[in-house]
Amino acid sequence: MFPMKDHSALEQHTLSRDELRRRKGYKKGLQLSILLLGEKGSGKSTFLNNLCGQDISLSDGDYDDDDDKVTNNVTPENGNAIEDIDPGYKTAHLNPGLKLVTRRVYLNDELGVPITLDIILFPGCGDNVDNSQSSVVIKNYLDQQFANVLKEEVRIKRNTKETDGRPHVCLYFLKSTPRGVKKFDIELMKTICDKVNLIPIIPKADGLTETELNLHKDIVRQEISQNNIRVFDFKSDALGETLALYDMDIDSSSAKSKYDNDTKIKEISPFAIVCSKTFNKNSENRVEHIRTYEWGSLVVEDQNTSDFIYLKAILLGSHLQELKDVTNNVLYENYRAKVLTEKKNNYDIPNYSYIDETSRGSVSNVSTRRNSASRTLGNPDTNDENAYQIHKEIDEKNRIIEDYQRKIDLLEKMLAAPHQSKV
Repeated sequence: MFPMKDHSALEQHTLSRDELRRRKGYKKGLQLSILLLGEKGSGKSTFLNNLCGQDISLSDGDYDDDDDKVTNNVTPENGNAIEDIDPGYKTAHLNPGLKLVTRRVYLNDELGVPITLDIILFPGCGDNVDNSQSSVVIKNYLDQQFANVLKEEVRIKRNTKETDGRPHVCLYFLKSTPRGVKKFDIELMKTICDKVNLIPIIPKADGLTETELNLHKDIVRQEISQNNIRVFDFKSDALGETLALYDMDIDSSSAKSKYDNDTKIKEISPFAIVCSKTFNKNSENRVEHIRTYEWGSLVVEDQNTSDFIYLKAILLGSHLQELKDVTNNVLYENYRAKVLTEKKNNYDIPNYSYIDETSRGSVSNVSTRRNSASRTLGNPDTNDENAYQIHKEIDEKNRIIEDYQRKIDLLEKMLAAPHQSKV
């Protein structure tokens, strides 16, 4: 009789896919690029502060999306100047235009793995009287990031990491309205859904009752389905798996619990979140963001009151690599196949005009100016420079191929010569 093998010890040392990824991540770190869209006041900047656990300084004059800002009914007649409450009231009636704001944030996840978070925002999106050009500018920006990678791939000496500005996920903030999703939001999501992984968000969920929130989620799902908007597919992934990074389980025994460990992620989408600027540390030395009301307080990271903790775990943990894989293997490959099929010249990759970080004013002020900020995003050179460089590289490749062909022909003649002499 052969002794039975003890599989228990082997199972204890068997590493899951997520654990293997994280061990590898300890060495080189992780990177994720997030695009946030939504009109002003939807809470994007506060969400980023809660997600990163730090103030990433988006409201420095270039961008202001303060969802905790409360303007009282103050006039000069009651003793206070309007300028003290809202210095920009004189220009409030003007179109804000469309800008591009980017930030790079360095943080560590719950296991200490360094994460580089590239943040992309378009302030003014949906805030103008005429937003018809906003979707065009944003689509061109996404197309240009794909084009930059494709151009780099055909070079002899290439460095795709430096030119890769593709967003891996787009968090689209949809404000709650009695009429459902706005037409502009639907059109923009339809325009970009084949360029980036789309995840719809319902911000400020604490302003809705549970019945109203469930109704609004149903309306958003219905609008997305009817308009054939492609959102990120979570497949059959369970909600409880996302919290493994935080060493947490869904407290299904709680009377307030809305979900259990087997609840599918796609069943709770769109994610309803609550965010706050006030924070403290709990007994486990973890940062908790607190939202205070007259009747009490709410913890943003509480899984029973907000979907924020699930969304954070998805972005920075369980689905980080999958978001990047889908971007590269599905969305980019579809773009690449389409461009290579439609173009007349094999290396004639198109350029797209979009607004850059130096632009101020209306959305019609689009450009591809090259500066230090645009180089970070991988802005293209002019068409003539690109065409010259590409054709130069093609000529060099052809010359190398011809040299090798001549050497092959010479070797074949040398090998054939002894046989001919023997004959």
